[in-house]
Amino acid sequence: MNKKNLKLVSAALLATLTMGTTFTGCKDYDDDINNLQEQITANKTAIEKINSLIASGSVITNVAKTANGVTVTLSNGNTFELTNGAAGAAGKDADVWTIVDGYWAKNGVKTEYKAVGEDGTPGAPGEPGLPGADGKDGAIYRPNTETGNFDIVTWDAEGNEVVEDSNISWKAAGLSAVLTGTDLVLSGVEGTEGTVTISLSSALRGFTFMPEYTKLGEPWMLYPIFKYSSLTAANQDSKTESWKQGSEYKNINNGMVAKYKVTPSNAKEADLKNLSYDIINPKDIMPKMIATKAESLIDAQFGSFANGELSVDVKFSDDFTKWVDNNLETDIITQIALQATVGDEVITSTQYVTVEPKTIGNFELANPKVKGNYHYRTAINTPQTEAGNQLAAWDGGPDSQDFTMVYGKTINLFDYVETHNPVSGDGGATCSAIDIEQFGLNYKFELVKNYTLGTPATDQADFIDDSDIANGNITSKVYSKEGIAAVGRTPIIRVKLMDGTKVVKVAYIKILITDKEVLPIDPIKITVADELAFDCAKDAKVAITVKQMNEEVYLAAGLSKAEFHKIYQTLEDKDQNDGIKAEQTEVPGDETTYVINFTMSKDDVWANSGKTIEHTVTYKGANVPDVVITFTINVEDITKTASVKTADMLKNIWAADYSYAKFNVAVPTTPTDANPDNCKFENDLNYPFVTENGIIKGFENITYAFAKENENSALVVGKYTVKVTLADDTLKAQILKVDGKAVTKASEVVATIKNTNAVGDVKGTNVVTYAGTETAKALLNTNAMFAYVGATTVKCAEDPAKVITIDFNGKDYFQANFIRPINVAGIATGEFIDAVDKGNVGSYVALEDLVALTDWRKLAFADNAHFYGFYGLDEKSINVNKENVKTTVNGDPILLSSTNTEFDVMTAADMKQAYPSEAAKFTSKYGYIVYYNGTATVNEAYTLTVPVTVTYKWGTTDEVEVTVNVVKTIGQAKKN
Repeated sequence: MNKKNLKLVSAALLATLTMGTTFTGCKDYDDDINNLQEQITANKTAIEKINSLIASGSVITNVAKTANGVTVTLSNGNTFELTNGAAGAAGKDADVWTIVDGYWAKNGVKTEYKAVGEDGTPGAPGEPGLPGADGKDGAIYRPNTETGNFDIVTWDAEGNEVVEDSNISWKAAGLSAVLTGTDLVLSGVEGTEGTVTISLSSALRGFTFMPEYTKLGEPWMLYPIFKYSSLTAANQDSKTESWKQGSEYKNINNGMVAKYKVTPSNAKEADLKNLSYDIINPKDIMPKMIATKAESLIDAQFGSFANGELSVDVKFSDDFTKWVDNNLETDIITQIALQATVGDEVITSTQYVTVEPKTIGNFELANPKVKGNYHYRTAINTPQTEAGNQLAAWDGGPDSQDFTMVYGKTINLFDYVETHNPVSGDGGATCSAIDIEQFGLNYKFELVKNYTLGTPATDQADFIDDSDIANGNITSKVYSKEGIAAVGRTPIIRVKLMDGTKVVKVAYIKILITDKEVLPIDPIKITVADELAFDCAKDAKVAITVKQMNEEVYLAAGLSKAEFHKIYQTLEDKDQNDGIKAEQTEVPGDETTYVINFTMSKDDVWANSGKTIEHTVTYKGANVPDVVITFTINVEDITKTASVKTADMLKNIWAADYSYAKFNVAVPTTPTDANPDNCKFENDLNYPFVTENGIIKGFENITYAFAKENENSALVVGKYTVKVTLADDTLKAQILKVDGKAVTKASEVVATIKNTNAVGDVKGTNVVTYAGTETAKALLNTNAMFAYVGATTVKCAEDPAKVITIDFNGKDYFQANFIRPINVAGIATGEFIDAVDKGNVGSYVALEDLVALTDWRKLAFADNAHFYGFYGLDEKSINVNKENVKTTVNGDPILLSSTNTEFDVMTAADMKQAYPSEAAKFTSKYGYIVYYNGTATVNEAYTLTVPVTVTYKWGTTDEVEVTVNVVKTIGQAKKN
């Protein structure tokens, strides 16, 4: 059983017992956990012992159900109990399946499910697929360890297996055991995950390759080949030292380790000693191509075998490598399968694996103690961008060391060198460490001589004891003695990657000898006191204090300021997509003092308003652990809304509950203004508010716009159903229905908003203009037309992107009602007299006297004659629907046309022509209605109901039924 699984199960069970529980004491729980662990350990021990005994020749003779699991009996008489891992009453749900007379038996009771063919016997090799005499339809039932069900297995005419899930479970809620002809399969054993398979025999059955690499969904075996051309030196131990590459290349193929799962996992190790590989596809071609026997192309040697896993040491011949390498681009692929020869039997892996050489030829010598890819310099006097230290080793100055060593202490250079194989990928090259022993390579270290510094010139090699450098050991010295004088010296070590006596690679390591060992520093967390504040004119800057730098950085590192900055010379600030940039800056004073400063652009401050950001920087030094500092920085919570309250709204311009503001046409410019051009529907949007400098008090600039809440696909305005849309600063509407009946209308402009910015002393304007389109006029004359208007200002006058939303009593918009300019009352100021002579007073009523017109201020047209002209009424503006005039002469209203009376609408000219003797009376610009009944005497007064519409500059009013009184027949009053 897998030890890892046991640990995981134990941990999971412990977590189950402890999570969400309030403890009053630990002893009882400790006992439970200990008992459970003992149970798990007992199962593990039992399974390992069973496998061991089977490997030594014992066989399982019986599996029986117990109160809490199953008992396994072996041929040597030993019994082992395995416990139930499921919840519930112990043993209640346990099932044991065995084969009785060729059929599956559940807990000893034989079922109808055929287990083997007629000629087969449980556990013995044979032909289990052949139909047996007693087999149902020639099928057998085989347990599936993945689904937990029995599979029904049949065979087609070609002898191929046909497998179908029977949906019959062999797993129980608790422990289940299935004893097949070859295995004992256990499920639900305490301390295990999934199933446990115990082979009834340790006889080797096969292998399954465990790939480290897949390609096209299939496992591949990549084996490494190293190619190099050896180096030779020129001007060694001088500033001009160089290494030249030869022209001939050598291949090093030292093989690889391949891993396999072995079936059964308790196979005998002795059966795994005689290994080889079978080569398919090109095996008939390959020997002819390379004149070598196929059997000698690949050497397979037993490596190790534990927990069911086999390691094989694989060595490919040079001929094999060359042949595969030359045919990689062809259709002739090479596949191999592991074989084990046991006696006279050859057992082959079920899986053939494609092999391919992986050429390696770009080794880099690197420092394993530095995170990332710290490659050493390969030239002694040339800065190299690909190297970890990008300064020249010879002339790089005191900061060009690769790592430090404490004087008086010995270090082993083997701890500071490894070989990398850079692999190109996204974002550049990434490195993986190479096991150089795999290629038979090794490191050789040498002390560079004649590297002199100072006056008089001092050879830095005199400060290193290299007597044991062959074993990688070096110690600081002062010529022949030890001493603190070695501190500050920078000797150079030459490291060679060797293939025997040939030099594969050369690199240079520069060491700084120090008087203090640098220990790893725990990650540091610092809270920056000041917040990144928004400023319209500049970027935001904050910094930690000098006190924080000393107490929370230097003190935490256990170093003085000078020591810290000598060791950690670089502050790395990687982009963290948070808008913050960090840098180390100097604070003016008597001596250099450093702090860490943070900058964020005003745009980023705006975008990150109110956030708390953790920003990490890293101090880096040569061959010392990084110092990681995480700063917590607050960004100003910028107020991005401004409010207009009731106190800033002009009471008389708003509805009583301040739910909407009223917008209307202009008033006449003079007491006699009759010019309709002056009847404009343009409104200053600031007008309903208390203002200062022309805009709402408290603001420097405002931009108004129709709010998105206007958009409505079925808005009802009076008798109209409309679709409202927005386009830039324009409100549009399309009439869809009139009085519920669908109509076909195009979308038209209803209103627009224009914002003009202030320029110098000239104030800006914010104007909403109501349109004169047919649709706009129709909606206006319902006296129910409105729009939602929103407003914004800006944080910075020069930066329109920094928008502040204005709310009105908590809403992002206010409602603007567009008031109908005129109103029509349905009561006439004139009347008719029945049976009066035609053309006389009482037989006609002037159209302007037929309706009582008032403007939006409730001022009467009758008292302000210039209103007719100002609001755009002409001689055709007052219209009567003659066909629908009604009369109450019969009591209830009936159509006037159904009575023997006369009714007409006539112009003044028509009246003058008809009644020339009365022509002087007919002065109405708009015309008259004429009514006459001269054939009967009417004893009681009655009324006419006259439908009237008024057309003016801003559209046509809805039809109004005007009541006109008809006085009883002339003279009747005197008779009564």
